[in-house]
Order: sequence, then C-alpha cells, then structure tokens
Amino acid sequence: MANQAGRSARAEYERRSDRDRANRPRFSLAISRVLLLAFGTYVAVNLAVAALNHSLEGLEKTGGLKATSAAPPFSGGLTNEFGLLFAVLVGAFAAIRIWEPRQSTVAWRQGAEGEERLGHRLDQLTGEGFVILHDRRVPGSPANIDHLVIGPTGVFVVDAKNFSYRLSLGKGTLWTGKYPVKLSSTRNQARRTETALASLCLNRTVEVLPFVCLVGSARLPCRTVDLDDVRVVSDWRTLVTEIRKRPTVLTALEVATLSRGAEDRLPPR
Repeated sequence: MANQAGRSARAEYERRSDRDRANRPRFSLAISRVLLLAFGTYVAVNLAVAALNHSLEGLEKTGGLKATSAAPPFSGGLTNEFGLLFAVLVGAFAAIRIWEPRQSTVAWRQGAEGEERLGHRLDQLTGEGFVILHDRRVPGSPANIDHLVIGPTGVFVVDAKNFSYRLSLGKGTLWTGKYPVKLSSTRNQARRTETALASLCLNRTVEVLPFVCLVGSARLPCRTVDLDDVRVVSDWRTLVTEIRKRPTVLTALEVATLSRGAEDRLPPR
C-alpha cells in the first residue's frame, strides 16, 4: 500500500532488526559465552573472598586486627552465595546485551509506530474535505515527509516526533533532556513542498505550514509553541484542532488540484 503512514520507517526498522539478528552469535555459542562468563565470575568471586580471608587472618596473627573467632571472616557457604549471586547477575547482563536489539533499531520501531498512530488519526479528516498523504519524498532531499495534509484550511507538512525523555523550553529552543531538538528539517520540508506545488494554483502562491506533533510519552510544558517558524503541538488532538480551526483558504477544486499534483511530484518514499 503506497499511501501508508510509517511505511519507510517500518521498512528501515525491519532491515535493521534483520541485520541485528544476523549479527548475533548462534544460540549454542551465545549460551556457551553466557555460561562461561558466569562461571568465570563465580570463580573470581571465590578467589577474591579467599584472598580477603587470607589477608584478614594474616592481620590477626600479626596483631594488626583483633581476633574475634577461630573461623574465617567469610565462611564457605557465604562465599558460595556471593559467587552465585554475582554469576547470575553477570550472566543475565551478558544475555541481555547479546539478545536485546540495538537502541538505534528500537528508535526506528518507535518512530514507525508513532507515524502509524498519527497517520490513523489524521486519516479521520478525510471526511471533512481533506486529503492525507503519508511518507512522501522531499524533492531534492534524502528526507521524507511523514504526513502531508491538504484541505480547505491549507496545506500542512506534519513531522511526527517520538520522544521519551522530558521536554523543556529554554532560550527559544526545545530540549529533550540536555539535547536541543532541531526543527530546521521540518521547516525545510515545508519550503521544498511549497516550491514543488507552486505552479499548480496559477493565480496565487499556496503557503505550506510546518508542524511537529509529539507522539511519544514526552509532553510539552504547553499545548503549542512556535519555534524556528515551526509550530510544535503536544499531541494528535491538538494537531487536528489546529488544522480544523484555521480559516478556509482553499476551494474544493484547489484541494483536488494540489492533491493530484502532490501525488505526482511527491511520490511515496
């Protein structure tokens, strides 16, 4: 299905996931590595405790430490428990590192899921005279437009952003944790789209408005904010409201003309 939200992001996730699986060691080899590492940890803990017992006994004999018992400070049973505990922890950590997907692969999956959810919500506008195009190529750029909305209230480029870290505003910038969120790519997508559609309505220029919609667990301190000529909205409901409430600027004929032109000039990714 060509007009499918998150199509290219989903394909990239699957490609990376396949590569991660191909690069993992065979199951038998992976299990051998985990068991060997766990056994090594168990032996290392036992040797470390034995060395500690020996050192403490030496201090007792030389008078550097007051003798309290004839038994060693750490008994054999306690040493085994320590060894098994650390062996299990190290083995579990090693297994997770071997079989868990790379963080970059997870990010592509989350991005695809966010685009798919937002695309489903935007598709509900089709009954109100809007045409929704998903996952479109940006002319002259390797980037893609997540969602292109064309309707009575205008033309909108919507970039879905899936953040999990806390968002904050400061110095005219949106921050996720300690990192700034770059919005220039969304603005550039809108400008390139505007250029691609410029000759379709001969009597006037149609402005393309850039939006960023948050689709992850992170939320803005406010519902909307304008940064770097891009409107950032906190969720899909706010986005749909923002699109609906704008004044009517396009006729049904212009919407149809722009939509046909966008289908041709902004092909699926």
